[in-house]
Amino acid sequence: MAVTASEPTASKPVGRHRWRPRLAARILLRTVPVIFLIVLLTQGGLRWRDYQDQVRQLETRTEMIAELTAEALARPLWMLDRSIYAAQVKALEQDPAFLLGRILDASGREVLAIGAPPQQRALTISRDIISPQGEVIGSLELTMSREELRRAFNREILLTGLAFVILLAGFTLSVHYAVRDLVIRPLEQMLQAMAGVERKNWLHLGWERSDELGRAGRAFDKMVEGLRSGDEAKRLLAALEQTQKALVEKNQEIEAAHQQLTENLAYASRIQMALMPSAEDMERHFAEAALLWRPLQAVGGDHCWLLEQDGRYILFMADCTGHGVPGAFMTLIAAAALDEAVRQTEEMRPSALLHAVDRLVRQHLSKGANAGADDGLDAACCIYDPDHRQLHYAGANIPLLVQHGGQVEMIRATRGSLGYQSLLPPAAIRDHTIPVLEGMCFYLFTDGVPEQVGGPGVRPRLFGRQRLRAFLQEQRHRPLKDQAQALEAALADWRGEQAQRDDYAFLAFRAY
Repeated sequence: MAVTASEPTASKPVGRHRWRPRLAARILLRTVPVIFLIVLLTQGGLRWRDYQDQVRQLETRTEMIAELTAEALARPLWMLDRSIYAAQVKALEQDPAFLLGRILDASGREVLAIGAPPQQRALTISRDIISPQGEVIGSLELTMSREELRRAFNREILLTGLAFVILLAGFTLSVHYAVRDLVIRPLEQMLQAMAGVERKNWLHLGWERSDELGRAGRAFDKMVEGLRSGDEAKRLLAALEQTQKALVEKNQEIEAAHQQLTENLAYASRIQMALMPSAEDMERHFAEAALLWRPLQAVGGDHCWLLEQDGRYILFMADCTGHGVPGAFMTLIAAAALDEAVRQTEEMRPSALLHAVDRLVRQHLSKGANAGADDGLDAACCIYDPDHRQLHYAGANIPLLVQHGGQVEMIRATRGSLGYQSLLPPAAIRDHTIPVLEGMCFYLFTDGVPEQVGGPGVRPRLFGRQRLRAFLQEQRHRPLKDQAQALEAALADWRGEQAQRDDYAFLAFRAY
């Protein structure tokens, strides 16, 4: 958008006006502290609430352990069999949070103490020990540490703060450069042209852009022509000033709206990531695990959940209709359906959970304004039973890959999707029971992985399931996290210049 001269008649060159980018600085100074305070308070409140929930879970677990142990100690303590009740209290030391266990007789005198007095934040629960005849013969005091919860809380606060600072810095820089390039530089050109007009050097901007600045530039060019002919100069100048004022106000409104949209998407992405199983959760339940989640936009319709029920671990992966914000909302419906299905299903089988999710999603999407909506999901469910070392799997359009003995085998899913109003419910979803052997690895993935488009040659092709199996077989000797990173790099290399076209999720895990 170079400034061009139309019949320059001035005898002196046009002076340059330097307008430093104070406008961008003012916008940032007025908005960034408010954003920082809101997100800081929100994230701090969420972390504090999580910490309180974990403390309550510790209290509940401690009360349950104390209750069960007190019941188990009743007969040995009544019969004065120290070898039994001492061993039972000693077994409590296996709990990572255990600090001190004490048995007191009915008079409050200490009979047995295992552990050390707490030197840190601790929770103490006391339960009466009742003999087989119903008499209180003593009490059990169980002291558990809360220090690990506090350290985890501090780590989350630190990581949240660091992530926010990085996001805020990136947002600040992008807004600064956008305002400088889209607003300040054109205004500098306009001011330079206005300075030329003051010296009777009739300069034209010649802008072709269709936004507010373009209209202001065309109004300026008309003003120059009016000044040259001496007609309505004051009115045109006043109109230009009004246009500039309206332009600044409009850009402020646009910037505020863009900023709010960016914040909302970033915050929604953090919320959706928080619903994913964390690395700590996966490593606590499995010997090794890795998760890739790559939405097409900030949020997406692919998701993964990890639940624990009666000593068994439930892994659930879903590929919901759509991507972006609509897909993310569908994952919330799927999450609510999964939670309700786990609570309602008596026989904990993967196929039973998938049928329950199908029924509940149909119910949710047939209510009120959702009536007639034809949305749903593909899903896979794995239930790992560590006591019997068995993995139970069922899938609706999402298969399971099993790597053992140098081979990667595919267990095919039942054909059919869940929740769609236009489709009948799946007639029968097949359950598969797999004995978990040493070194065996399992992989779940949404169709966004094999349907990556690219490859060598002129005509783009799909990455495909067979190529995925061959890749995982080549990578079988590497740790699962390295396999996941290598897969992400391989998919990016396969796409080449092609853009990612869909969300994708990939989960790998190895049982203890």
